[in-house]
Amino acid sequence: MSPGGYESWFLSARDPGSPRALWIRHTRHRSRQGPESAALWCTVADHSRGRAPVVVKQVFSAVPAGAAAGPRQFRGNAAMGQLAAYWDLTISSPQPPLLPLRPAVLRRAPLPRTKVEASVPDGWVTGTLGVGGRTVDVSKWRGTVGHNWGSEHADSWIWLHADFGTAPGGWLELVLARIKIGRSRLPWTAMGALCLLPGGPAPHACPRAGAAVRPTAGRASHAYPCAAAAPTASSATAGLRMSECAPENG
Repeated sequence: MSPGGYESWFLSARDPGSPRALWIRHTRHRSRQGPESAALWCTVADHSRGRAPVVVKQVFSAVPAGAAAGPRQFRGNAAMGQLAAYWDLTISSPQPPLLPLRPAVLRRAPLPRTKVEASVPDGWVTGTLGVGGRTVDVSKWRGTVGHNWGSEHADSWIWLHADFGTAPGGWLELVLARIKIGRSRLPWTAMGALCLLPGGPAPHACPRAGAAVRPTAGRASHAYPCAAAAPTASSATAGLRMSECAPENG
């Protein structure tokens, strides 16, 4: 990672058989004139216990030894106050990554300053996770892995992911972002994809908010808007995960 840049990997997953979910994020930031920093997040929600989600975040001077984040594995540990968390999770998926930046040269070019991809749009997550003294057995949870990097964060952005059914194959991935040039903020720009068929067909790109996404001819006969209603998080066979963020360096 070059000076003045950042990189972030995140994993979001839910248990298809219970109202449990997790969110893990690994971030690195290297300022142009200061030292590198890193941060690890771990959030675990279990609505069956009637408790608020448990959140642990720790900031480091560098990526901790033994920590790993990528499309096939997340491993790390963090502590905040009296809470401690650890995770060692593997990800498997037959689906290719979703690469919304086109042409591919944009992934290496100075602009846009914020780059994003869904390295694993839909897959299985398996392993162990512990938080607050409690161990969570993660076995084939539905999950997605995201990756973003660049020279700076977007001025503001919204990420939404929804999965349908109990097996990988049906999902919606949508990212909306806006950038600031001088004192002016540009309009929101959206990119994403919708996959509706079991077995995971090739994702269908969505170039702008509200644009229609038409499945492969012969497999479906309707266009589906990117902004289509998503299932509620309480559904046993569908999951919705969403975050809205402003710039931050941690």
